[in-house]
Amino acid sequence: MSQERLREHFSDLYEGTIDPGLAQQINARFETDFELKDDYDHFVTTMFMLGKMPEEQIEVPSHLSSMIADRLAANPKKPSMSIGAFWRNLAFGGLACVAIGSAFFAVKNKNQSIGDPNEAGFIHSAANKVLDTIEIKMVNDEPKLMYESSGPKTITVVNVEDQKLVKKYEVDGKEKNVNSVLANTNEQPAAFQIEATGEDAKHLVIVPGTQRELESVGKGDLLTFAKLLATKYRKVVHLQFTTDAKTNLQWDISAGDAQVAAKSVLLATDYTVTTSGDGILNIQATK
Repeated sequence: MSQERLREHFSDLYEGTIDPGLAQQINARFETDFELKDDYDHFVTTMFMLGKMPEEQIEVPSHLSSMIADRLAANPKKPSMSIGAFWRNLAFGGLACVAIGSAFFAVKNKNQSIGDPNEAGFIHSAANKVLDTIEIKMVNDEPKLMYESSGPKTITVVNVEDQKLVKKYEVDGKEKNVNSVLANTNEQPAAFQIEATGEDAKHLVIVPGTQRELESVGKGDLLTFAKLLATKYRKVVHLQFTTDAKTNLQWDISAGDAQVAAKSVLLATDYTVTTSGDGILNIQATK
């Protein structure tokens, strides 16, 4: 995911409302992308300072009225401010306050957009869309690949078993975006590898087949384990990782819940396991 795309999530990351998997991805990126980490540190500092502004108190000097009188007496010939000048300065001060307030709310409100959303690093687009990100969602009990681009991109879907190209999309970021069903009518679970221009992470989506019989005890790589989870729990599994996945896993599955079963095998230091609201099991490598 590009730096610009990650910056759009700074506000959610700072407020703690971001998806745990995405938060893990951004934090992992910080370890290698020092420029992005420096940008986020500046963002946090700015938000902290803005949050402290309402708490600032200006102490009024004692005997203020007498001090003003003494100053006026010491400068009797200095012309006093005219009514026009008073209102002009007041207007300038008001504009400055409005500018500060507008900047604060532009950063805080992720649903607002000012100017070009691709240039506004800390805010979301007007429609709060997720751009340049591979998304898997359940629609009418079918897994769908969804992708909305900010510019010309190529998205490919490859069958992992035989490495044959299943689908290829050329999107322009304006009208043509991807909204495609990942279907599997076979007995065995199907694994699709999805790639998009500019996307560093590998995405594997496992769709269960019609077969329900399986061996609950076994060993193998992450893909084999994901197929087991998809078959046993009748769930679509979405794997995300940037390096080679684990190959020496062992399992003895007896849990009644897919997420619990996955966490019993996958170390929390290596993987983040979550279940989306539509029931997809998401497994994302932390490094």
